[in-house]
Amino acid sequence: MESFVLIFATEKIVIMETIKNTNSEPQSPIEDAFNVKISDMREFSDNMRMTNRTLLVHCTEGRAMVSINTDDYPIEKGDSLFIFPQKAIHVSNATDDFLTTCFTFCNEILDDVVTGLSTALLLYIHHNPLVKLGATGHSFINAMSELIKRVKDDKRQVYKNKIISNILSNILLIRYGTQQFDDTLNSHYNRSEELFKRFLTDIEIYCCRNHGVTEFAGRLYITPKYLTDITRAKLGKSPKEMIDGAILRRAESSLINTHKSIKEISIDCGFTTPAYFARFFRRMKDMTPQDFRKRAFLSK
Repeated sequence: MESFVLIFATEKIVIMETIKNTNSEPQSPIEDAFNVKISDMREFSDNMRMTNRTLLVHCTEGRAMVSINTDDYPIEKGDSLFIFPQKAIHVSNATDDFLTTCFTFCNEILDDVVTGLSTALLLYIHHNPLVKLGATGHSFINAMSELIKRVKDDKRQVYKNKIISNILSNILLIRYGTQQFDDTLNSHYNRSEELFKRFLTDIEIYCCRNHGVTEFAGRLYITPKYLTDITRAKLGKSPKEMIDGAILRRAESSLINTHKSIKEISIDCGFTTPAYFARFFRRMKDMTPQDFRKRAFLSK
């Protein structure tokens, strides 16, 4: 099962846990659904590293430069940064006191969170992952992190996942609720525009988990045909073309920015076998993943 990570900052402890692939050893349900670690993010400091997790970074000490794919975000004490999965991350210029606390969430928890947020908010987070918090927001997030820890440690609690997803939703609303994004756009979207925007957001989050149009249409509670009509009207492309394009971008980023094997990248991108991934890549790029990586290396 893939996981998602929520990061804050408190004490200096390096995360020793490595990012798990979908074929990793199964954990207990509680640990697989949610975990918490404290880290200085040193595991991202050597090279660009692809993560299958979602990172919510709230810095309480020091400062650093966090690169997400090709974009750089300077963060310092009081700043907050949200990173969706399947992004290449690199941390540089970190001060000695730069610290983070990592909350790890499973797919099911994030699914609940995303479902409850507006399209306008999700699009804003995608395009503006960095936000600066005031003293009130900073205190709120610290309080929520302590609440999450108590929920996790309560062995009698049978609704841990639901409680944690609600807390995470509230954290995102507090973090971004004061930002100047146009939430009023929702009232002006017609239905097809709203569904199209939501489909774009879902592709970014779920393209490596679900390759089929039916699954994406199901998330929007519409038929595949209706989704096809929407995307062709907006971009002149089928939903499948858009999904495949998103998968290809993730694969290219992994081939360029990580040292993962072709097998590992194929798993990360949701393919059952490396051969299936190779056929997909050749169809999309007219070359093998190995050839693409070699050309990218030679062009640097």
